[in-house]
Amino acid sequence: MNVVPDTSAVVDGRVSERVADGTYESVTVFVPEAVVGELESQANDGLESGWDGLSELKRLADYADDGEIELRYVGERASGDARSNAHEGDVDALIRDLAADHDATLLSSDVVQAEVARAKGLDVEYVEPVARGVVDDLPIQQFFTEETMSVHLKTGTVPKAKRGTLGEMRYVEIDDEPTDEAQMREWANSIVDLARQSSDGFIELSDDGMDIVQFRDYRIAVARPPF
Repeated sequence: MNVVPDTSAVVDGRVSERVADGTYESVTVFVPEAVVGELESQANDGLESGWDGLSELKRLADYADDGEIELRYVGERASGDARSNAHEGDVDALIRDLAADHDATLLSSDVVQAEVARAKGLDVEYVEPVARGVVDDLPIQQFFTEETMSVHLKTGTVPKAKRGTLGEMRYVEIDDEPTDEAQMREWANSIVDLARQSSDGFIELSDDGMDIVQFRDYRIAVARPPF
């Protein structure tokens, strides 16, 4: 049996889980280099998901050393642009191509990835994603008050909010320091992930460089280069 896990499956530890419970016996696991690059980028940004994924790769290496699985790293790393646009599907497309090339089952915890892969005729094993932390809290919740009409966040600028009563709205700074790129990326990824996982939210639009998220009473536009 050949298996290609995507980033979501590696982060959630789904491959080693199946090796441990005997579901995968004498399996060959093809890990896309695009997944490794994405995990490394997340870990460098201080995201827990990146470290969880790298820990899973270490577990798979241990299984391979013990002769329980065959482990291969395949494909090429995604470009920086592809990784930054991961939510738009660039990395997912690379992973699907590798699953097709190696006649492998695609293992994924991403429902969109799984459905696209099925539509393209791939063999897919979908597993529910692991809930991480408190998934029902908006990552930028602290910036909102009862008088807040909108919050404006951009790399390299101090966060601002539009606050006040009708007819007396004003823009005010709501933090002391400019937001760096790593923090912006973490907020953006967390908001989109929250919309995907929570029953209180959904992604209204996902286009090249732009996601529009509806979560409870909040409507959030997430823009990435080159938008």
